[in-house]
Amino acid sequence: MGQARGEVAALHAQLEARVQQRTQELQAANEELSAFAWSLSHYLRTPMQLVMGHADLLVTLPEEERAAHAEGIMQSIGRMSEMLDGLLRYAERHLKPLESRPVPLGDLVQGAWTELAPGADVQLVTHALPVVMGDAAALRLVFRNLLANATQHSRGREGARVVVRASLEQGMHVIEVQDNGVGFDPEAAQRLFRVFSQLPAGQSFEGLGLGLADVWRVVIAHGGHVRTEGRPGEGASFFVSLPAAPGQVLGAPASA
Repeated sequence: MGQARGEVAALHAQLEARVQQRTQELQAANEELSAFAWSLSHYLRTPMQLVMGHADLLVTLPEEERAAHAEGIMQSIGRMSEMLDGLLRYAERHLKPLESRPVPLGDLVQGAWTELAPGADVQLVTHALPVVMGDAAALRLVFRNLLANATQHSRGREGARVVVRASLEQGMHVIEVQDNGVGFDPEAAQRLFRVFSQLPAGQSFEGLGLGLADVWRVVIAHGGHVRTEGRPGEGASFFVSLPAAPGQVLGAPASA
């Protein structure tokens, strides 16, 4: 009887743990959906207001002055179309199920760097990198985006370089991508991972702001975490944690 009660108690504990896990996953999904909806409404509002403003002027202005405002409408519509296309591609990327297999990050990072072809003005330094468990294509996107971000904000600075290193913490590999670029205000750290992320003037990230949002979503889907550190003028570091592959060892360091 005692053994049966113990088994029932253990099963009950397992079920409670599963319910708690699913509840947390649902809460995280709801929070992400809310943030996504806010970003969409917030960043589409500006071009929409520009369209409305130009349209109002078209009604009242003489014919010879309308061309410039018609061009403004077309530019704003183009921007909205670009945003929506980007969102569609972003959503499609994350609808695909992830595979889980050993992925050697040393080879993956070197391949991503070669794809970027940043030129000789930015140096890549890689320390020993591990083999992690995950989806190779999705992780390639993560590190390509992180390297592109680091390169973008280091280029033009003397001795510009990007350093990639790893450490092992509680069964997870923590990969740091560090640059010596322009950095950012620490108060803006969490905003960097939002869709359409925007920073104050002089610190803005080019494009639609989907690159770091991709990083966050892929790493979370792998059961990992993302954080960042930086200061204006002092560079930035992005940290991603990923599951370690069973029995893996760190690879050999390399530079490019």
